[in-house]
Parts: sequence; structure tokens; C-alpha cells
Amino acid sequence: LTPTNEITNQAEVTFQVTFNEDVLNVTLDDFELSATSVTANLSTIAEGTAGRVYTLGVTEIEEDGLIDLDILITGDIEDASGNGFAGTITSEETYTIENIITGLEGDPDFISGVEVRPNPSTGIFEIGFPEYFMGDFAVDIASAEGQHVKSFNVTSYGFGQTVKVDITSSADGLYVLRAFKGGKFASVKLLKRSN
Repeated sequence: LTPTNEITNQAEVTFQVTFNEDVLNVTLDDFELSATSVTANLSTIAEGTAGRVYTLGVTEIEEDGLIDLDILITGDIEDASGNGFAGTITSEETYTIENIITGLEGDPDFISGVEVRPNPSTGIFEIGFPEYFMGDFAVDIASAEGQHVKSFNVTSYGFGQTVKVDITSSADGLYVLRAFKGGKFASVKLLKRSN
């Protein structure tokens, strides 16, 4: 249901489950993520159209891969006549998580506030770092797949300045820039697009 695309970079997704008739006793315990799904938390259920349409939220997705929802046949879902759910699914949606965006704010070593202009760009980015990075620090850039692209040191950085980063010789795609200083780090994603 959300996001609307099957391939997404979001750390939360929502499934819509529609039964062909009104059913009773539908709870979160009647569902699970399939064995092939990445680690995530099946966290919420809300009834939409009374007895027929339900929305389930999946949160805390922390890695790339498949998210697939299963209905447990052993649950207590039944129709108005008391017939238990037989487990026949006629149409199913899944999500493929790629280049997941997760928050780093909970990491005590993470420093927020990196600014990038323009983003996306054709490969040249102007990057402003937070005040913590005044002076000297190291920068590392990797592809979304984790392949090293380049590393360099920044010296005598002054707050309010920008650092020019050039990855024009790299393929179009998503890159992750990390800056390191004194055991702490900042991170930002760069999107290189030639056209």
C-alpha cells in the first residue's frame, strides 16, 4: 500500500490485506513476515472497511532485501458462519528494499547536519559539514554496494565553508559519504545522475 512502488528505500512499509468476505478475530498475531523477509518488526494493524480490509505496518527495516507478509492458517480468523480461514491467497504484494535509508540519530557517535548542494548532481557536490568538523578530518566515499570510491583528508576546514567533492568519473548511482573526526562521524547520501 505504501510506498506505492514495489522497490523502495524506506525503513517502514504498509501492507493492505483484503478478504473476499467479512471476517472476525483478525489481529496482528494472525500475520507474520515470511522466512525469506529481511529482519523487521510487524508492528501495527488497523481495520479499514469493517471486517474486510486491514492495513498492517512493518517498521524497523534495517537492511536491503525482500519484505513479504504471510497470513497464518493456524490463526483464529473466521467468517460470520464460523468457517476458519483456509489460507487461499489470490493476489499478494511484496516490497524489495534497496539502498535503505535508516536513521543514525540514535548512534552516540553520529553527528548530524551535513548539507549537500546540489543533490542529485552530475558528479560535483559542494558539501558543508557541521561545526564539530572544524579543523582537520577524513572523508571516505563508497558506492551503495559498499565498494570504495575515494578517500581524502580535509585540512583547516572552517565552519560555513564547503568542500568540493568530484565523482564525475564514477558511474551514475547512489554513493555514501562519511566524514570522520575524533571517533565520531557524519554521513550523507550522494546521488550522481548524468542527465
